[in-house]
Amino acid sequence: RRESEKDRERDGESFESQMAKLSERYETHPGEREREPQQSASSSSYSASASASSSAAAAVPMSVEEVGAEALSAMLAGNMDRYNQLNAKLIAMQNSDHIVPQEDRTGGGEKRKVEVLEDVDSAGRMRSMVAELEGKSTLSNSKKKRELTHEKGKNYYADDEISLEELRRREKVLGVQDYDQNLASYIVKKGTKFQELGEDEDEEYALGRFEKQSKKVDDKKREQYDARRAIRDKQNLTKNIDRCTFCPASERFTTAGRRDAMISESARVMLVAASMRDAIVEGQCLIFPKEHVCATTQMDENTYDEIRNYQKELAKMFDKKGLAPLFVETVSSIPSFETRHLNGGPHTAIEVFPIPVEQLDESRSFFKKALMEAESEWSQHKKLIPIKGKTGPRGHIPDNFPFFHVDFSLCDGFAHVIEDREDFSRNFGRETIQGVLGQVSLDRAFSDKRSYWTAVRKFREEFQPYDWPVMQQQRAQG
Repeated sequence: RRESEKDRERDGESFESQMAKLSERYETHPGEREREPQQSASSSSYSASASASSSAAAAVPMSVEEVGAEALSAMLAGNMDRYNQLNAKLIAMQNSDHIVPQEDRTGGGEKRKVEVLEDVDSAGRMRSMVAELEGKSTLSNSKKKRELTHEKGKNYYADDEISLEELRRREKVLGVQDYDQNLASYIVKKGTKFQELGEDEDEEYALGRFEKQSKKVDDKKREQYDARRAIRDKQNLTKNIDRCTFCPASERFTTAGRRDAMISESARVMLVAASMRDAIVEGQCLIFPKEHVCATTQMDENTYDEIRNYQKELAKMFDKKGLAPLFVETVSSIPSFETRHLNGGPHTAIEVFPIPVEQLDESRSFFKKALMEAESEWSQHKKLIPIKGKTGPRGHIPDNFPFFHVDFSLCDGFAHVIEDREDFSRNFGRETIQGVLGQVSLDRAFSDKRSYWTAVRKFREEFQPYDWPVMQQQRAQG
């Protein structure tokens, strides 16, 4: 009984001391009494510490991850005003080159950079899936001399205990190694220390020579290598977009005058008047996808259908004016899959040249003769591929082949596989059409900017009755 009475006296003293501290706090800050509801001493102390931590956090610049976490917390708490504010800040931080400088948390140290990375790598594979399939490289990381024995497996990729199905899955996702290149890299790395295998030695006991060097490192080093590669891919992606004059997200799209010369746009495709430097006839324009695609043979069906719709409407408009449009696409090279995934390589565009209808048959003869004489006399592919139908080159040219294609007012066309990009001119189509029209290579349709922009405004007005995205939107609205 005496112990319980002492406990109650101790509790009473602690409660009285807490209430005294709380009253002193309210006397020091009388405004807080009106703002805060009556709470217990513990909740009051908690709110004071939370406000102190939030004010301290406000003084330190937040990273992209922290802003995203704060926005998510605000949304879950139902504070939509705070969520919208943080979400706008997050978008601004992500659009500023995707790099946010952040000072060291320990107090004014050296700055570090935070790189926002996508969930896919340069080959279009999910990074989590690749990390899951890549197991440990070696069975041992000891610094002892490695024995080139197949049983111990200390000098090659440790996949002896992996099933055949798992190996097939790895090969399908990660790709097949170039073992000849791996051996060449191994020889270069060894230099004068490289020794050829004797006649009595089997190559299967030296499999480490044929494995990629990056696979023979520990998990920590591979993780650092993957992080550096992901940052490099991200930077290359941003750099490639900035270089392209056909990507709407690039600044060069505006500086090159394509935004001002835009005639129409749909969800995936844009119709833009040709630049004054390239225009040889009035009404010349370009049709190109908004996405960075290297050729029509590699774009999806929806994008190609929208390009086809623009071609149909242009053919109708020019037909009423007594003209026939020639649709020309020149794909000089096809980059690798990794480069294409990083928006590298050329951005395809279909050039539209309206010529008089009377010269349509003559243009067929000109292109047929020019394509038969193009490049060298001896070639591996058929020089002239006749094309009919709405598929265009997609049904006749493989995906990874560079090609030239001309369509004569959506009636028929010719295709040609480019074997040597050095011998095939990038302006092959324009030069051939100038021959049909009796022009020389330096002839242009406009001599000054005023006449050019007047023609662009006139073209935009004439195309309004044929602007199929606008008409489609009007039909949807009622």
